Amino acid sequence: MPGEVITKAALEYLQTIQTMGGFISGCADTSLKTLKVVKI
Repeated sequence: MPGEVITKAALEYLQTIQTMGGFISGCADTSLKTLKVVKI
């Protein structure tokens, strides 16, 4: 989400959900191999 700090724990959680067959919405890269960082 905009403004969210991406921590290692948060990324590991998302990867676990994905490994279990879950779908991560809102990501530009649904594989979670890259993150899009935007500075405003």
